[in-house]
Amino acid sequence: ENQECFRCKLGSYSINPQDGCFASDTGYVCQSRRECNDCPKGAICAGTSSFESNTSGAVWAVETFPAVTDLGGNVIEGERTVFRLQESPPGYQVFRDDPDADNPVDDECVACLAGKYSLEGGEFQGRVMYKVPSDTTPNEDLLCLECPKGATCPGTATTHPQGNWWRGTDMYCPSSACGGAPSTCSPGACSGSFDESEWDEEDPVRKRAM
Repeated sequence: ENQECFRCKLGSYSINPQDGCFASDTGYVCQSRRECNDCPKGAICAGTSSFESNTSGAVWAVETFPAVTDLGGNVIEGERTVFRLQESPPGYQVFRDDPDADNPVDDECVACLAGKYSLEGGEFQGRVMYKVPSDTTPNEDLLCLECPKGATCPGTATTHPQGNWWRGTDMYCPSSACGGAPSTCSPGACSGSFDESEWDEEDPVRKRAM
């Protein structure tokens, strides 16, 4: 079957010329209609192989989804090579589909909104500052921290002390150190360093502005 080259349009990209195909004993077998990858929400795709994150400091990694064939060995859907969001910079959440799903279109870094902040970045593999669409919508930044007492938080990782307040050293605090007021934590129950091997997922330690 004849194959021909075509240019990926604005809003799509391709980083593997064998996408839409799979390796067989007789060579590459391709599906009849091959398409470019849709650009995810967290990137800008100017066509061809162009791919640029729209959040500085975000980390994307190449992943390959295997081909799907029927019992007769015919290609239903060929292999796909895509970028997936792995990490976001401080002040942003990683927002991407379920790890078992193969749809990267929703991948994006979602900023902490005004009145909240985060001194940590998001990590998909570590499940830190990570949300899937079924959990919440991007604007419900439940993983971002409440602005500390005496501070103003315009969003992302930024905190500004208000008049007659000063900012101390950032510290790692379990939720138990913050009592019933998540914006007010006791420095005596926090630490200046943190061993991630001791992280309790039931009571996660978070880096906080003090």
